[in-house]
Amino acid sequence: MTSSSSHPPQEHQKMPDTFADPAINKQAARTQDPGTDSTEILGAETQASETQVCETQIAESHTPGAPWNDDLVHWYVDNYGEHPINALAVELAVEFAGLNGSETLLDLGCGSGSAVRSAVSTNRANRVIGIDPSPAMIRIAREKTAKQSQDASPTSTSEFLLGGAEHIPLPDNSVDVVIAVNSFHHWPNPGKGLAEVARVLKHSGRLLLIEEIFEEQHRGMSAEEIIKQLDASAYNLKEFTRRPCVDIEVNVFFATPCGGNAL
Repeated sequence: MTSSSSHPPQEHQKMPDTFADPAINKQAARTQDPGTDSTEILGAETQASETQVCETQIAESHTPGAPWNDDLVHWYVDNYGEHPINALAVELAVEFAGLNGSETLLDLGCGSGSAVRSAVSTNRANRVIGIDPSPAMIRIAREKTAKQSQDASPTSTSEFLLGGAEHIPLPDNSVDVVIAVNSFHHWPNPGKGLAEVARVLKHSGRLLLIEEIFEEQHRGMSAEEIIKQLDASAYNLKEFTRRPCVDIEVNVFFATPCGGNAL
């Protein structure tokens, strides 16, 4: 492990040439396989283009920093709510942060609760909490999780709370591991949010940020921006790497508040 400094730590893994845009992946596949059905490729490219236009239109109608409106919530749930990145995030919490079945896991910006359900179904934590600032998102998360609970009997417990990164509705020193999956770039005040995370983390607490890498520079946050924010907020960056997940690639940041005694 490496400690945080003015220079980002070296990535410990070279990633293959994958792209966040499904249309780009389809184009690459066509180049490698001349026998691919051109009609299928064109349909996939058109669908990807329409999805991006829809995302842009909905995002433009949203006030930055405010809870997502119902249109944005339902669009997200339909398109990304059950993306495999959520299950991968839980496994990354085990790999990097050493999450174990006796600990409390907080998913900050939990969306429709997919990562929470994954942690519960695999018993990766004893208690799993999902927090999101959108009432509609919390309602959907609770509904989906209640249905899962009827179909199985996990030993882990879960709950969903309305709140944001800047105002986490939990007591001091109450959480072992915090994950934020594609939500950090939505935090209105990252510095204040990271201070709140440090407040609720136990002395041995750990933070895992996972952010999608976008081709468009105006989307998401760059690795440099995130590392700079962690450093400014007095966090030790333990690991930084990239991981592929189906049709996307993500940056992974494992950090601990300065003064803690985590791994």
